[in-house]
Amino acid sequence: MISSWLAPSVTICAVIIAALLTYYNNSRLHVTQERLKWINAQLGDFYGPLYSISEASGVAWIEFNRQIDTLDRASWNFEFTDIERREWIYWMSNVFMPANRRMYEIIVSRSHLLVGDKMPEVLSEFCAHTSTYEVIVNKWRQGDEVVIISKIAFPVDFREYISTTFLSLKRQQQELLRRVEPGRKQRFRPRRKT
Repeated sequence: MISSWLAPSVTICAVIIAALLTYYNNSRLHVTQERLKWINAQLGDFYGPLYSISEASGVAWIEFNRQIDTLDRASWNFEFTDIERREWIYWMSNVFMPANRRMYEIIVSRSHLLVGDKMPEVLSEFCAHTSTYEVIVNKWRQGDEVVIISKIAFPVDFREYISTTFLSLKRQQQELLRRVEPGRKQRFRPRRKT
């Protein structure tokens, strides 16, 4: 008598357990896929472009310093000779401000993709720095070159913030990809700082 209801009961329990496990696994997979979509958007539309532009600007900054030979100066005080002043205005107008404008636009138009709940101070400082330089560059175009620097300095930790956040998101992306595609090998290996 027990065997007549035991076999169907075990089968029903097995089916219910299998269904619950499938539901749980599908729910976890869905959450992982949604998180991956979010991180892909952060990387593709915010931190990736900021990282690329910031890195290129860093290389340009080194080249600018090499050309006017300021790397040997004790500090960057913007006390230029006339030739250095001309170079500064040229590089700022044609290299640094175009890059800063692109980064500014990304920050103000895509801030919903920020990591965290609020705008990091370093990004607010960068936006303020760029905005004040807009006024200065526009004055240069009108022939007024009395002011050549902004009173709001480029934030010292801007590139570090962008780089650190970008690399952290890339690591998270790789981990999520391994969960979604278990046989996947790691493609991204962050470079080590020397």
